[in-house]
Amino acid sequence: MTIGCSVWMVRYHVHTDDFMTPLLEVDENHDDNDDDDDDDELLQRRVLIREKEALGERGVAVDSLKQTHARETAKLAPLTDAIAESLAGIHEKERRVAKLDLND
Repeated sequence: MTIGCSVWMVRYHVHTDDFMTPLLEVDENHDDNDDDDDDDELLQRRVLIREKEALGERGVAVDSLKQTHARETAKLAPLTDAIAESLAGIHEKERRVAKLDLND
């Protein structure tokens, strides 16, 4: 499926599986001396589109990392509590052993 639209002096074909492919729109009143300016402008727009695509991909990656961090933090809290309880139990046993050694 292809959807077309005109924005300023550039036409974009939007494909369902691609992002945007810029195509230069023909201007009837176009002056040949402006070719370099048009090429520069087209290049700048292509660069901006690529940067926007890259940011979108990074945005998804950042969201995924945030979700992973939240899951791992949720797992870490009970483990930290278990370690604290284990250490408390170890210290209690050490005190009992010390008392037994003193009584002997």
